Amino acid sequence: MDMFIDGVPFSILHMESLSREELLDVVLEELAGRGLVLKEIVSHGEALSEESFLSIPDGVEVYFLSDTKEGIVDKIILEFKESVDRCISVAEGWMSRRSDIPDKNSMERWVESMEWIVEVMSELNDLGEKGPLFPDVESFRLELGRWSTISVESPERTVPELEETVFKLDLLRDKLEDLESLRRNLSEGEEVVKGDDV
Repeated sequence: MDMFIDGVPFSILHMESLSREELLDVVLEELAGRGLVLKEIVSHGEALSEESFLSIPDGVEVYFLSDTKEGIVDKIILEFKESVDRCISVAEGWMSRRSDIPDKNSMERWVESMEWIVEVMSELNDLGEKGPLFPDVESFRLELGRWSTISVESPERTVPELEETVFKLDLLRDKLEDLESLRRNLSEGEEVVKGDDV
């Protein structure tokens, strides 16, 4: 196996005697020593999870891509803001056309985006300096679950029931303007939780 960190060959003594778990640990330690974190593992042009790397065969090239903790969180926050904006925009569009019931696929995509938002809220809570950054995350989770049930059982009620969720999303969007505490915590070595694209 040939390994690269950010495009530069990375050699490990007696690599052939190490397990995949040990190789990954060495790479993570190397990145930590450089003040970086692992952003992505790529082989044959495809992204791999850390779990997938553990079963990768010999004789392949593996690329470890890194970033600063701040860089990864900045990306997550940007995606988070964009997802919140999209969910608000879609919901407001539905609310402006109250006579139309959103189609099933549109509602499913909206729910998936909202579920990602709630998941990231929950994970970013761990980075708050003085308690959770989003103490209302469980309220969002319950509201989303209730709305998802309504969208299946009583589609005609989906749009009217959105008003409270949109109101909460607007408050959330305002709060996202001030997340400097995340960056302060990162400079002190807090762990970063990676998000997924929506």
